[in-house]
Amino acid sequence: MRLKKYLKKALLPKTFIFGVFFIVSCSSENAYNNNYELGGGYQSQAEYLSISDFFTFEPNTTFIMRSTADSPIEIEQEIFTTIISENYFQQRISSMGFQIPAVLRYSDGVLRQIYTSEFYRHEDLTNEPPNMDNVILVEPLALGTTWQTPDGATSEITAVNREVTTPYGTFTDTIEVTRTFADEGYSVVTVFAKGYAMVWERFQTTINGEISYITIELVNVVEGPLETSIFVVTQDEYGELDAEPVTVYINTNQDFAQLFSELLSVEINSIEVSEEEQIIRVDIAEPVELFQPFALTIINFYVIGNLTLTLNGEFLEEIFLEASE
Repeated sequence: MRLKKYLKKALLPKTFIFGVFFIVSCSSENAYNNNYELGGGYQSQAEYLSISDFFTFEPNTTFIMRSTADSPIEIEQEIFTTIISENYFQQRISSMGFQIPAVLRYSDGVLRQIYTSEFYRHEDLTNEPPNMDNVILVEPLALGTTWQTPDGATSEITAVNREVTTPYGTFTDTIEVTRTFADEGYSVVTVFAKGYAMVWERFQTTINGEISYITIELVNVVEGPLETSIFVVTQDEYGELDAEPVTVYINTNQDFAQLFSELLSVEINSIEVSEEEQIIRVDIAEPVELFQPFALTIINFYVIGNLTLTLNGEFLEEIFLEASE
């Protein structure tokens, strides 16, 4: 694979932006079970539980959501928690060939999504300035708990401990949240299960007097690190550059300095990535024989064209690529 062609593809901005925490797909009205009716919960002990009982954010675990069989659209979504840091959690959401980040914060009895961007980079975004405020769940976890969000929606816990069956299994310790957008004429019903987070979601809208339903459900939970590819850049004796994909496995709270040290056979002290400044700062413990392929490998991975290299804190070199290069 020629390097210039790959770089041009990698550094072009993606215009497809997902505007929701979870991607949804089309389905029928009775996706819960044959007799399911929304709302009307049972006497529940959920109010004695906390949000952390439902959102456990297990490391090295992928949750796979998929549209139901009767959907006119086939969508599969994979959710992997890449960073767990006190009250902050970062997820990589993959669907339709795109990957986006979701940064969540749990504090004062409220779980909210506070950050996203148009595509995912393997960097810590938990310290980035919030760019959204999507309140997902609020304590107490009891029937009737209600909250509003900046987008004009009203959310309410409309059912608790209702049995829900998906291809992955049957859940009884559940919370149903109904979010209504009165001005927009649609609503979203989400079911969270203890220890699994979201296991079922239905989007309902009315178009020209006809009700349409969009549904996804949990189909599998896979334990293990995230498998991905890194394009490793090489340089031959004539100075020609090329890039070939190498399969790597990324763990939750992955140390990327260690990963690239092993991949490139160079001892790296640290890798710092700034989304806001659009720069990668790499500090190495030993000189690099070929700077350009080393730098381009890391640039390709983070899709940020500006990299500064230091040797034990002392400046060595810098490289900057325009998106068209």
